[in-house]
Amino acid sequence: MTQRIYRGLGSISKLIKILEECNSKNVFLVTGKKSFFLSGAEKALQPLLNRFNIIRFKDFEINPTFEDAVRGTLIAKKNNIDTIVSIGGGSVIDIAKIILAFIEPNQNFHAIVTGNDIPKHSKIPHFSIPTTAGTGSESTHFAVVYLNKKKYSIAAPYLLPN
Repeated sequence: MTQRIYRGLGSISKLIKILEECNSKNVFLVTGKKSFFLSGAEKALQPLLNRFNIIRFKDFEINPTFEDAVRGTLIAKKNNIDTIVSIGGGSVIDIAKIILAFIEPNQNFHAIVTGNDIPKHSKIPHFSIPTTAGTGSESTHFAVVYLNKKKYSIAAPYLLPN
């Protein structure tokens, strides 16, 4: 999978065009609890928030837990999301990736996390906007999740954000 990278002042405004090209309607917006506002992303994306049906998910731990990922997946499925947009640091991007790994029907989430099964390929696009430097989560096909306080990594080529 190839990844398109946009950077520089004003690059966030290109997201609306990208979502329109993908025919996005129900966008699952994964953000930090406070960082979305504090980083200025909320203000910059106000036009986005008005053009699409936005389902925001922000209530999860800084280090994503299995329970948070399952809860987020159920919310995404209930709302028939067709696109994921994550805006934040590594934890925000990772939980979005885990939800993407879990979103396909008839999967054993626990087996995926423990490495006993691989996640089914999802065709849902995931666009990532990092608001911090350093984690690199926006440039990898890995996601970290904690199950019973133990750290696991999920990997699949399609988890690399578009």
